[in-house]
Amino acid sequence: MKAKITSWNVTVNFVGAKQGAGVRPPQSGECAWLDRGWRPGEPQEFVWKLGDKMSDMIIFLEPQGVTMVHTESIKFNILSDALLQKKVFQVHAYRGQCPGPKCNVLTVTEVN
Repeated sequence: MKAKITSWNVTVNFVGAKQGAGVRPPQSGECAWLDRGWRPGEPQEFVWKLGDKMSDMIIFLEPQGVTMVHTESIKFNILSDALLQKKVFQVHAYRGQCPGPKCNVLTVTEVN
């Protein structure tokens, strides 16, 4: 999984799992639907709009790289900790209307 933070957004690229999370937990770097595997053509990127809670972001840089990101957003802290520590996390997301500019991305509405 690769994540980048730009212009108040977090964008995460991933590999779609071949089986649903109910059958096999996703492996490192994978995302899975709860009930089924990823279908050909489904987006393998999600975007989460953070809003203005990023104004007080603290990033910890150490020799091995970024070790912690902290903001006023509890949900963002959950996501960043999970990504940095390679833990399982869950997002609620929807796909934009196809055809259209948001067809190939999943927009996140909730992070757990």
